[in-house]
Amino acid sequence: MLKSMTGFGSSESVTDWGKVVLEIQTINRRHLEVHMQLPKEFSSFELSLRKLLEEVLYRGQVTFRMRVNWDEKKRLPSLAFLQKLKLSWDALAKGLKLSEEVTLSFLMDRMKELNIDWEPKDPKKVAEFLQELTKKALKKTLEMRKKEGSFLQKDIELRLKNIEKRLKEIKKKAPLEIAKDKKKLEEKIASFLPKNSAVDTHLIREVASFAEKGDITEEIVRFFSHIKQFQVILQKEKGAVGRKLDFLVQEMMREANTVCAKSSSPSMIASAVEIKADLERIKEQIQNVE
Repeated sequence: MLKSMTGFGSSESVTDWGKVVLEIQTINRRHLEVHMQLPKEFSSFELSLRKLLEEVLYRGQVTFRMRVNWDEKKRLPSLAFLQKLKLSWDALAKGLKLSEEVTLSFLMDRMKELNIDWEPKDPKKVAEFLQELTKKALKKTLEMRKKEGSFLQKDIELRLKNIEKRLKEIKKKAPLEIAKDKKKLEEKIASFLPKNSAVDTHLIREVASFAEKGDITEEIVRFFSHIKQFQVILQKEKGAVGRKLDFLVQEMMREANTVCAKSSSPSMIASAVEIKADLERIKEQIQNVE
């Protein structure tokens, strides 16, 4: 089953230090690009979380966001630290001969300026917690990618059936059209020759050679082979298959162009053009396949 590169998943949990919200958003890209957006207090966990994402996502731009709604009570500084801070500011105020009292509100404002970070008491437990929360968000993301992928696959399979149908029609008409073209060419040449004159053997060979240039047997055989390979990948292969499918579509488009160029029948040309239109739609869909 195909997987789309478009997906979204989130998870959240309430901890001792606040509410944690994780979001994973994925969109299509040729290669895997992972962008991590974590609060600075959790930057040390970025590598392990990135590795977790890269183990299951193979293509696409991945944006990982972590947001913490802090419980400010859990981030309060220790009493000893505040006492030292107050003594320092009291000494500075005395040295400057300022009479204003150093209040708690003033100290807390200075805390923000000092940019004192929160640090986990047990980093191992925090790492395990973030891993589990990420797995939950990742599961939802993968479910959405699979769901989107199933819609893409149904549309692609339907278009492949249409292509096969038209290709069989072309295959059936091709020998008849070649015979018609050969006969027309012979009649055209005969109209320029005197009546009852013998046709040169070399001329006959040239007529046959010219007619064979419109033979599309090889293109049809290769086209059906590409379709079969495409279907096998759709049904059996896992992981990132988007590039393989894109390559096969390019090869099928090449065969379709050749069939169109070699055909002289309006109906065959029309069928080839319809095949090319379906291939273009498939190519567009594959751009979002992992």
